[in-house]
Amino acid sequence: WLRRSTHVVALLDARTIRCALRPLPNAVSECMWPTARTFTTVSSSDEAASENESEKDATAKPVKLDHVRKLVVGLGNPGEKFAKTRHNIGFMAIEHFLNSYAHQALGKKVQLQHEARVHGDVARFCLQFQQHADDPKVRHDVDDLISRSSQRRKDKTLEEGVPHEHVNVALLLPDTFMNRSGTAVRAFMNSHHWRLKKNPLSLNRHDELLVVTDDVALPFGTCRFKVKGGPGGQNGVRDIIKCTGTERFARLRIGIGAPEWFMSGNSGAPAGTAMDRFVLGRFYPHEADDLPDLLEYTTELLRLYLHRGVAQASTLANGMDLDMVIMARPAPPPPVVLTQRDLPRVLASVVAGVAIACVLAFYVDDYVSRGHRDDHFYYPYVGWFLLTYEFLMIASRYLGHGTYILFDALWGCNIAMTLVVLAVFFSKPYLVGVAMAVVSGDQLCWYIDALAYLVTGKFPVGVIKYLTYPENRSFSKQFFASHHIWFLPLCLWLTAGHGGMHVASFPGACVMTGFLAAYCRAVSPFEVKVPEEDHVVYMNINGAFEFWRDIHIPVVHALDHRHPLLYLPYLTIMGNLVANGVPHLVLLIISWMIN
Repeated sequence: WLRRSTHVVALLDARTIRCALRPLPNAVSECMWPTARTFTTVSSSDEAASENESEKDATAKPVKLDHVRKLVVGLGNPGEKFAKTRHNIGFMAIEHFLNSYAHQALGKKVQLQHEARVHGDVARFCLQFQQHADDPKVRHDVDDLISRSSQRRKDKTLEEGVPHEHVNVALLLPDTFMNRSGTAVRAFMNSHHWRLKKNPLSLNRHDELLVVTDDVALPFGTCRFKVKGGPGGQNGVRDIIKCTGTERFARLRIGIGAPEWFMSGNSGAPAGTAMDRFVLGRFYPHEADDLPDLLEYTTELLRLYLHRGVAQASTLANGMDLDMVIMARPAPPPPVVLTQRDLPRVLASVVAGVAIACVLAFYVDDYVSRGHRDDHFYYPYVGWFLLTYEFLMIASRYLGHGTYILFDALWGCNIAMTLVVLAVFFSKPYLVGVAMAVVSGDQLCWYIDALAYLVTGKFPVGVIKYLTYPENRSFSKQFFASHHIWFLPLCLWLTAGHGGMHVASFPGACVMTGFLAAYCRAVSPFEVKVPEEDHVVYMNINGAFEFWRDIHIPVVHALDHRHPLLYLPYLTIMGNLVANGVPHLVLLIISWMIN
């Protein structure tokens, strides 16, 4: 029987064998994860014959290899402590690919499922090639980067297709720490009978492995494929090589930048700036702005790898970077270094800003309320309490953080407390209403974020999220942010019995916020680099340069970092009408109900 079967197989040419192994056309749409036996039935001699035949037939039609299994591993560290850090860019890239492109291409939501036997979270699905074409099977009607590069490449793709039109994809996020990633990879390969190809560049039916990892040797936004080789100093890749026993697997290296001492070629790191602190830290603010674009770029590169192979993906990725893919937008100002020598200048700028704001407040009061005084509206103890609170806040923050923190006195919420001090000492209740309107949107959102955090552990709006930044975890920052909670109730109590919040408080708030944004754009920095530390602090006082980055509403960020004559009027309109419009009406109604 064996002799007769061997004789029959010998009569079949390579093309017949390839067609016999290919699934039926009506089963392509139902492509599911095959068993390992499906992939191990092809002998090496059959593969050689198939490759020789494909070379002869290359001029007619390129070889299409359906149902290839590809494992994509994202490297990172588990736990909330390491989420969104530089070292976890591999995790972020895989999650973004799954939630964006895979979700659209499959037409359904695919979740990562924890598998204890492989020590990680796994998602498996069959992915069909997506492009801009008249095809009812296409759900993601967008070309990949190669088809977008030229019309000729687009036409060639439409005519000939891609090598891997259907791919069985497995995404793996190890739940071990970075330097033990090989344990999860090896467990997955054993449980699914994975057989890696000897040459990652070859196009055949053997299984493939791609490791997505961070790389400090590459600038932020630069992505490079590496077909095979050593770990390159990456402990996660080193452990995968050790556990799998081979270096012949592809890697997608995502540049996360490097500290200045590393880029300058110094032999050693200064005290307290070791590399592990850098890679386990969060991205700089300007990098965090570009992070969504970087993740979209890595998704496009993964798309190329899955359907066109690592050779074509490497050719494209290794000749470009993030700036060549995304639309250029205005760059934020570079970080400013403020030392003790700058203290007189910073102090003068802050004092002048507060003084001008006080004078402007009196002019607005005279214009709107006609200088109305309510002799019964006199609460000096409230004024002294607020003055003491502001002094202790600025003093403690200065002692803990340095010169740059003095600019915090120009924040709208701190100026609002100053307006209430003027109101209670000079018997001008209208200024209390202006102060309430200035902070209405921000501080009402504080209640939403605070309550949601107690229930879900997340900040749905994002106004409190800044307290999670490393530079804002000190006692002076945390404790002296409490006025966001008690300030509005204090103002409502003050205006009770005095007519409540003035109906014309909103125009006065528009004047004050417009002045504060313009003044801070002129005198305060966008970001500050802490002296003797490789750390950048996000300032952006009163949103003078961009709308607050933790507010993820695209329309409010439309003119970020544009010319001041263009951005500041837009900020005044959006900040007051969108952010403070409805909240100030809510406070107005509440104050009238109290009265």
